[in-house]
Amino acid sequence: MLSCEWEYMSRKPARGKFLAKGKRAPRLPSSLRKTPNGRSLTHRLVSNVVPPTGVGTTARKGVAVDKNELAKLDDEMLGSWNDRNVESFLSHCADDIVWHDVALPEPLVGKEGAGEFFMSWMTAFPDMHANQVNRVIGDDTVAAEVIFGGTNSGPMQMGEDTIPATGKTVSAKGAYFARAKDGKLVEMHTYPDLAGMMMQLGLAG
Repeated sequence: MLSCEWEYMSRKPARGKFLAKGKRAPRLPSSLRKTPNGRSLTHRLVSNVVPPTGVGTTARKGVAVDKNELAKLDDEMLGSWNDRNVESFLSHCADDIVWHDVALPEPLVGKEGAGEFFMSWMTAFPDMHANQVNRVIGDDTVAAEVIFGGTNSGPMQMGEDTIPATGKTVSAKGAYFARAKDGKLVEMHTYPDLAGMMMQLGLAG
């Protein structure tokens, strides 16, 4: 989804910072930044995360998920995006969820990273909505094609730049792969059509 850069410090995990001229991304409520045992959910950037073997291949032995439950989890996850409800969204994510996006140079690890990623879209497109047009359910993975859109009435974080709201409405296509384990999303791969979206916003030739 939206391109961003993340700060990494070698001695401790990085806090979720969009490096947009020194500005922070929308911050999650403190209640969402800790696990039930009180430990921080601060995410990390990792360069050695291996893409999921369950995506596009035979699922790994012993990790099959009931397909009805997998469909329900996927429906509720997408519903939380359409409701713009970060608490609901994070309730469907594992504490160590790994998020890959075509616009991000490195995957994000943990609920805090996933939550700030979610909030970056909600800030740029407060009325954002997404509808599935195709879906395939495997043993532990959902593959879906979506049409998403909304009005760009908030700033967008693009790399080191903050792009002011354009006030324009977009409708674009995208796809994602969602892998689940023990009733939670453990890995996401998202592929929005950023080029098409930028053209509709008047930000590309």
